[in-house]
This record gives sequence, C-alpha cells and structure tokens, in this order.
Amino acid sequence: MKSQIKLSILFTGLIFFLAMISCKKSHPETKNPKDILEGNSWKITAITVSPARNGVTDIYNDPTIVEPCIKDNLFKFNPGNVLVYDNGQVICDPSDPQTYPGTWNYDSNANNLTIYFSAPGFANEEVLHILEINENSFKGTITLAENGVTYTYTDSFQKQ
Repeated sequence: MKSQIKLSILFTGLIFFLAMISCKKSHPETKNPKDILEGNSWKITAITVSPARNGVTDIYNDPTIVEPCIKDNLFKFNPGNVLVYDNGQVICDPSDPQTYPGTWNYDSNANNLTIYFSAPGFANEEVLHILEINENSFKGTITLAENGVTYTYTDSFQKQ
C-alpha cells in the first residue's frame, strides 16, 4: 500500500512537472536589425510617395519613373559595413558595371539605415528610417524636400 501511495505521489509530481514545462511560454529571440540585414541581399519590391508627384503615388509600378531593368537590382549588406549594389540580370546600360561598391551603416538609436554607393559621375547617399523589419522583409521611409514640398518615399525590400 505504501508503495502505491509513493508511486501515486511520484506520478502526480511528474504530471505537475510536465504541465509546468508545457505551460512555459517561449519567447523567440528578437534579432537586431543590423544582424538581419548583414550578410543578405535585398531587392526593392515597392516604392510609394506622398504627396503624389505629378499625380503618381505608386512610383515603383510606373515604368516612366522606375525602369523595369532596375527592378531586379540588389543591395547586399556585407559585414564591415561594405555595401555591394548589384545591377541584377537585366542591366539598363550595357556599359554599366555589374556592381557598384558602397558602404552602409545601421544607427540603432535613430533606427536609420544609411546607404552610400557611387559610380562615375554619380553618387548616392540615402538615409532610410526603418519602419518595420523581420527576417524576410523590411520597410522604411526617405524624406526629401524639393521646390518647397516635402516628399516621403516608402520603400519595401524583400530578402533574396
């Protein structure tokens, strides 16, 4: 009889222990945005602007603004803040190189991604304020003032 009571207590304790383990909530580790970006290639999949420019808000799907040959271009965020801007498979101008070198930096205090790359006769530095980011995509805004109007561009990127 004592062995049955001990066995019953042991069994009840085991069930209680298993219940406690199964009820423990798991909290997935949140990765730092820099860690998500670094070592990966990203392609722009959408660009909108507000207010509209010349009546257009979806500039990504307007071929007069974003040529189809640009839609396969990639931004590769390498370690050491080294950026490679890749022209993709469809190059707009056959005399353009396949890639352009650049730099990138993620400022965690401001949640900003600064991208810089250059080509002969052209330099481009953009500061993208990150709105949302996960393992597969991110979205951010760039604000530019032109002729007294402030435009907010929202860019969406997809990991490749």
